Amino acid sequence: MIPISEESLKLRWLAGARWLTAVGLVLAFVVGYGSLGLTFDVEPFVEIMVILIASNVALYIPSIPPSERILSIAIVADILLLTTFLYLYGGSANPLSSVYFLYVILASILLPSLWGWFTAAFTSLCFAFLFFFFVPIPELTDVHRHHHHGFSTHLQGMLITFTFTAFVIVYFVTRLTAALRSREQKLEALREKHQQSERLAGLTTLAAGAAHELRNPLATISISIEELKRELEKTPSHMEMIVEARSIQAAVARCQNIIDELCRNAGVVGGEPLTSTSLREVVEQVLDHLPNREMVEIKLDQSSSGIPHRMFASSTVQALLSLVRNGLEYGKVTLEGSWHDDMIRFEVRDNGPGIADDILPRLGEPFFTTKGAGKGMGLGLFITKTFADRLGGSLSFQSNSNKGTCATLLIPDLS
Repeated sequence: MIPISEESLKLRWLAGARWLTAVGLVLAFVVGYGSLGLTFDVEPFVEIMVILIASNVALYIPSIPPSERILSIAIVADILLLTTFLYLYGGSANPLSSVYFLYVILASILLPSLWGWFTAAFTSLCFAFLFFFFVPIPELTDVHRHHHHGFSTHLQGMLITFTFTAFVIVYFVTRLTAALRSREQKLEALREKHQQSERLAGLTTLAAGAAHELRNPLATISISIEELKRELEKTPSHMEMIVEARSIQAAVARCQNIIDELCRNAGVVGGEPLTSTSLREVVEQVLDHLPNREMVEIKLDQSSSGIPHRMFASSTVQALLSLVRNGLEYGKVTLEGSWHDDMIRFEVRDNGPGIADDILPRLGEPFFTTKGAGKGMGLGLFITKTFADRLGGSLSFQSNSNKGTCATLLIPDLS
């Protein structure tokens, strides 16, 4: 089933509210005309209802795409139509003037908050207009006759009360809508984290299965090819077969590298204990895993680099190794470390060509990589990002064309 867009859903709500409004106006008119014996002309009411129903049917035409503009036009048109109705049938003395509040609520829910405030002001002006300009209904006007000799204190109070109520409705509805939207965004973020955890668990299972099922036969193939190559090298006439054997050996090595990448540390290792480790010790462990450590420039905050912090040291080292190795593909890398406000911050800067703006948000997705074929599977950044997210930290990237990329890893101090 194709999901309904937010604009389409809002348009459905507005159309439903307009149908209910039409039904309510018809019932009120029938009661007033038939049961209460009010005297008024029926023809204008019929014309107004035809316009309301026809415009609501038009909202269902597929060629009219739902949008914020359509919603705002429909609400403003309804307010003007209601004002015309009230003008023809008693003005502010007509009890149906309270229907204005319906459109204030709809605008506050369906449109941005600015439209809610505009609708409150617009309906207040329309209501004020009806105090001075209207076609009287004798039965209604007689009851309120003493209120219409000028803009009396009672009329002022009615207008002030209406305006105050309209703006209070906008205030609370927009606040409630914003709170619900924020809650929905938080729930969506939690769902995304849960899905990432499930994907990571799947990758871990895949890595374990691949290691178990493939390493032994690959080792056997590697040994057999090596022995075959030695035998072939004894006879120079077998040079073409030696080349083929070396090609098979390279392919086996490639498969072993893929397995090694799958088996890298997948975030926080189950059972890994928290340890008190300083930033300097973490950086030294990273350098110990690099054959070309002289290509990494270290910049540590001297005021905090030697202070022990509780963290998952092994996982942090693996995460930094992934970032540093990516940067080393473009030359020298700068690794910076600092501690501030109970957050440990690492920055890895490279001198590469930078990353395009449309690609930057995708970094950290599983199996997405900017490297060439055979140079990576896109799991390193995914694992690093998942590790940071699980701890309540983050992994972000900044990049400029021909000025390199900066990866920022934030993890909390778990002391």
